[in-house]
Amino acid sequence: MMTVRFAKSKLENEEGMNHLWIQIASIGEVEDARIQIVLPVGIHRMPNLTLLPEAPTGEILLKDLTSATDLFIEILTRGPVPCGQTELVFALSCKDKQGNGSRIEQVIPLTIADEDGMDNVLLDDEVVKRIKQLQQPIEGCTHNQRIDYVPRQIVKIDSNLCSDLEKKYRIDGLAH
Repeated sequence: MMTVRFAKSKLENEEGMNHLWIQIASIGEVEDARIQIVLPVGIHRMPNLTLLPEAPTGEILLKDLTSATDLFIEILTRGPVPCGQTELVFALSCKDKQGNGSRIEQVIPLTIADEDGMDNVLLDDEVVKRIKQLQQPIEGCTHNQRIDYVPRQIVKIDSNLCSDLEKKYRIDGLAH
């Protein structure tokens, strides 16, 4: 029903990043299909790279499950998280034409390692290839083009610093 593949076999515990390829098999005509991803504390995800709509609750709304669906997610750590084994939970919920709801959960193990433990990380070349294809700009589309931006130089003036002439002729206006 659902297969989850990681681009890297491990996630670094500080400033780590990994990509997931979630393959959802065709389940026929359903309504209100959505997938919820439950992440451990300290692990975050970016909006899905497949550009599917997301509910305010963070669930990804799936449009059509009459054919297989691919979903790409980027997960990351923003600060230190404990090393070791943890789990990601993927819950696919939908309703059939009669309104009967169903929910399928899949628990996927994830290894979190420190920088030294990342030496023997394995890469899934097919996931990496698919992520690179997603990140290439679409022909004729201009919103992915980069804009050269050179920031203006900011000149800070410290009002507490005075030149020698200012110090000599300055009148503070304080009564003595």
